[in-house]
Amino acid sequence: MSTVIAEKLTFEEKMKLRIKDGIGDLLSDEDLSKMINTAMHDIFLKERKSSEHYNAKTLPPFLHEIVKEAMEVRVKSAVSEYIKDNPDCVQLSVTKVVQEGAGFAFVKALNALFQQDLATLQYNIQSNLQNNRY
Repeated sequence: MSTVIAEKLTFEEKMKLRIKDGIGDLLSDEDLSKMINTAMHDIFLKERKSSEHYNAKTLPPFLHEIVKEAMEVRVKSAVSEYIKDNPDCVQLSVTKVVQEGAGFAFVKALNALFQQDLATLQYNIQSNLQNNRY
């Protein structure tokens, strides 16, 4: 029976061992480390393209998507918990936004609604004034 404690390897060390098993001693440890670091950077930290076609879009690095996915559930949970624990504060904020924002939005909508008619009225008045002068 062996009492040797197995050492836990990092992801990079595991990759290095797997590649070494596959290609033998064709690469030095230093070259292999550089190759792995470059690959990790390109996979996780470099911006990506959605496709190689004409309308290709630039996507954020893969690591951003992983972090976003992992954090999204936590953030939603934290927001829900805050709303549940602070209903008075949330209600006050919502009321303030609705009261101040609704009036502004209403006035802005009315202004947009009548803007064309007011411009026509202004044009007609100016035309009449100019026609009566001459």
